[in-house]
Amino acid sequence: MKNPRDHGLGDSPKVIGTPKLHDRVPGDCPHCHCDTLFRIEVEVEPPPLLRRPADHKAVGTYIGCPACPWASPMMISAVPVPKKMTPEEAEAEARWHSEAATKARARGDEVSAQEHAAKAAQLRKPA
Repeated sequence: MKNPRDHGLGDSPKVIGTPKLHDRVPGDCPHCHCDTLFRIEVEVEPPPLLRRPADHKAVGTYIGCPACPWASPMMISAVPVPKKMTPEEAEAEARWHSEAATKARARGDEVSAQEHAAKAAQLRKPA
């Protein structure tokens, strides 16, 4: 029986992270014909030809079927790695959002004020 993951594109990249299911994809699986396809993302070892900045990681995206071994060819792209803030940086940004909320209220922009206040509260929330 033919391997349903062999698309003639060579070996798959080495997977580093855990695959994460995202949204459901319309259509049927070309292998088992069920209707449960998902968009899946997983961190992979960067291929030699992938140009990426140092603060980016290689992420593979593909369509996969949880009912059988079928998966589409993977598209690999460079994705920024979220930077963790120090507590001092988080407090400084929270202060800035608090001040922005006060200024927004003063000019009558309650929507912006609430958005800035929520962001300040989120930054001050313990991790």
